[in-house]
Amino acid sequence: MLRFATDGILSFSTKPLQISIGFGMLCASIALVGILYALFVRLFTSNWVEGWTAIIIAVLFMGGVQLMTIDILGEYVGRIYNEIKKRPLYVVQEYIGFKESGPAMSRSPVVNGK
Repeated sequence: MLRFATDGILSFSTKPLQISIGFGMLCASIALVGILYALFVRLFTSNWVEGWTAIIIAVLFMGGVQLMTIDILGEYVGRIYNEIKKRPLYVVQEYIGFKESGPAMSRSPVVNGK
C-alpha cells in the first residue's frame, strides 16, 4: 500500500517538486545566515570561525543552490508532462445562446455549401 501511495503522489502531481524547491531555498538561506555570522565574527570580534565551518557552510550553500536548480528543471519536465497528456484546459458543460450546442459546434470546414 505504501508503494501505491508513493506512486499516487509522485505520478499525478508536481507538488513534491515544489516542496523540494522550498527545501533547497531553506538550505541556501541557512547557509547564507551562516556566512553572514562567520563574516560578522571575523570582522568584529577577536575570535573567528575555524576552517571546518567555512567548508560546511560552502557545502550547504552549494547543495541548496544545486537542489534549487535541479528542481527548476524538474518543474519544467513536470509541466511538459502535463502538456503532453493533451487534456483540455477546461471543459464546457453547457452552451447558452447558440443555435447548436455540444460537440456538433466544431469548426469543421464547409463541404458542398452545407
